[in-house]
Amino acid sequence: MMIISCLKHAVSTPNLNDNNQEFSMGVIKPYKEMEVLLDNLDRNNNRHAQDKAIKALKLLQRIMDTKKITVDEKTLRFYEIIDAIKNNEVYKYMKNAVEEILQLRTVR
Repeated sequence: MMIISCLKHAVSTPNLNDNNQEFSMGVIKPYKEMEVLLDNLDRNNNRHAQDKAIKALKLLQRIMDTKKITVDEKTLRFYEIIDAIKNNEVYKYMKNAVEEILQLRTVR
């Protein structure tokens, strides 16, 4: 499941940011939001799963930005997450979402 993969990458990505307040707001808070997404997804029998997966990807991006991860590392990890998708239509949808998320961050 994509949200679980996002949670795993959030935990396994090294932190290069020494600011505890930024870490609390930019890593811990979005991680907890992802846990809620997963819990709600389980309770609602996967209703709106793609929307919640995209939200989890955006939260993961926020975590990686806070941890000061390079664009190359972020891109690699995002593609690792979506490459696990077996359904071709869902893969295309999520690939487009990832490309949009990554593009938005590099433009700013």
